[in-house]
Amino acid sequence: MRVVVRVVLALVGVAVFLTYLGGAALLTLFLFDVVRGIDLATFLVSLGLLALGLGYLSYRAGTTRVLAGIGARDLPRERAPRLYARLDDLCERMDLDAPRLMLVSSRSPNAFALGGTVVLDRALFRLLSLDELEGILAHELAHVERRDGLVSSLVFSVARTVVGLVALGLFPVALALSGVARASAMVAGRPLRWRETLAGRARTRLDRVVAGLLVASTAVVMARSRRRELAADDRAADVTGDPLALARALARIEGSTWPFVREEGAISRLLATHPDTDERIDRLRERATTTGTRIEIQ
Repeated sequence: MRVVVRVVLALVGVAVFLTYLGGAALLTLFLFDVVRGIDLATFLVSLGLLALGLGYLSYRAGTTRVLAGIGARDLPRERAPRLYARLDDLCERMDLDAPRLMLVSSRSPNAFALGGTVVLDRALFRLLSLDELEGILAHELAHVERRDGLVSSLVFSVARTVVGLVALGLFPVALALSGVARASAMVAGRPLRWRETLAGRARTRLDRVVAGLLVASTAVVMARSRRRELAADDRAADVTGDPLALARALARIEGSTWPFVREEGAISRLLATHPDTDERIDRLRERATTTGTRIEIQ
């Protein structure tokens, strides 16, 4: 009986091998045919424009979805006249149209910019002084000024498109390796242990290469995000003329959230959107003691 099972498994293995290999061959021929039939420069430009378009649509749709999802509500001007007076003054100095101010209630105090909207957590109003709140506003306006959210969405969309192209190019190889691994495991009588075969291990390594490219591209985008946070700190310090107010605000916000913050590992820091708060505070304090010195962030 065992011999019959082994023979059946071997036959199925051969069929699986031929199916996977045939699929890989057809896909390879299709990709070569597509590449031969198009102008490479036109294709890359079109793909780039498509990636940018999708990134823009994702950003616009994501902004609306996020604001609705967090329950953001407009902050009427009559409810915070002193804050709006500071906002108007900042916008005049930065040559910006006044953004929409919205309020949210969350577990930890926070502020962020989405498109032409600045969202403030209600807790900030009891936690920060008006000068400190102005520093936070100036920081978020710096993001609005440079369109950092939109640019990050576009960069991320392009990065994912590049990784997708690489994954598509490697897919026939992955398909062929899967066929060889599954077929050899069946012939050996161990169909569920195909990943332990030589071809299976090669397929696993190939998967890790693609995953590594995805992580690397994400890390590049997050590194840019951290640089933009530092640049926004610098811009806020320039506009308000009071870097220590922003430093105090960051320290107060950090202090109010520390019970909920877990220790981060190397990967978490690599993929973090913001630099370490202590680093930001130290830079702002250094800036306050160095007259006329500006730390440039490219």
